Amino acid sequence: MKRKAVDAKESPQVKRRKEQIPDYCDIQPRKDDSGTILWPASSEAIEIARDYLRECAAAKAKTLIVPDKDADGLDAGVIIHRTLTALGAEASLIDVHLVGKGKSIHDEEVREAMSAKSPKYIIVVDQGSRPAPPVVDDPDVQSLIIDHHLSDEFPENAKVVSACHYPPVATSSLLTYEICKTLHPDIASSCGYLCVMGTHGDLGNILKWDPPFPDMKEVFKTHTKKAINDAVSLLNA
Repeated sequence: MKRKAVDAKESPQVKRRKEQIPDYCDIQPRKDDSGTILWPASSEAIEIARDYLRECAAAKAKTLIVPDKDADGLDAGVIIHRTLTALGAEASLIDVHLVGKGKSIHDEEVREAMSAKSPKYIIVVDQGSRPAPPVVDDPDVQSLIIDHHLSDEFPENAKVVSACHYPPVATSSLLTYEICKTLHPDIASSCGYLCVMGTHGDLGNILKWDPPFPDMKEVFKTHTKKAINDAVSLLNA
C-alpha cells in the first residue's frame, strides 16, 4: 500500500523546516539623508584611522599594538601589523603588548608597562573602553582605539573608531579589515581569512556574510570553514 504524500501545508514539521532563521546581517544598517549606508563606523572616524596608520607607517617610529587576547582581538592585531609593514613600516619597530588576565589597559601598572616600551604610536584593539586618562602619560605618544564594544567614552586624547552604533555591529577584526583593506592592494587577499576568524570568534560560525558584511566567498575557497573554526577554537581556548 502506497503511503499518502504529506501535504507541506498541513505539516507543522515541514513548516518549521522552511522557517527562515534570522541572520546577524539581517539587521538594517543606518543610512544618511541621501540613502548611503553608514557602516561599519562613521566615514569620518574611518578616515581618521586610515590617516593615523599611514602616518604611523611613514614615521619609522616605535609602534605598540595592544590587542585583546581572544580571536577577534588577535586577528585584528595581525591585520594591523601586516598593514603597517605593507605600508613601509619596519617590522622591528612594531611591538605587541598583551594585557594580563584580570587587568585592563586603564590599570596603572599596565599603563606603565606600555610606556616602558617607549612607543610613539599605540594602537589599542578590542579592549572595550571607558572614560580614562590618556593611554600613557607621555603627551608625545599618539593613540588609536579600534573597538566595537558599547561605549561613548574613551581615554583622553585618543583617536577613536568604534562600530558600536552602526548595525549590524562589526567585530573589531572586521572593522579593522574594512579600515585597512583600502590602504594597500595586498591586504584584502592576505587578511581576509583573519577577518573571518576573528568575526566567527565573536559571532559564531553560521554567519551568512551577507551585505553590508563583505563578500568572503574567495576566502572560503582557500580556507575551509572547518579549518577556520578549528583555528578559532584554539585561539579562544
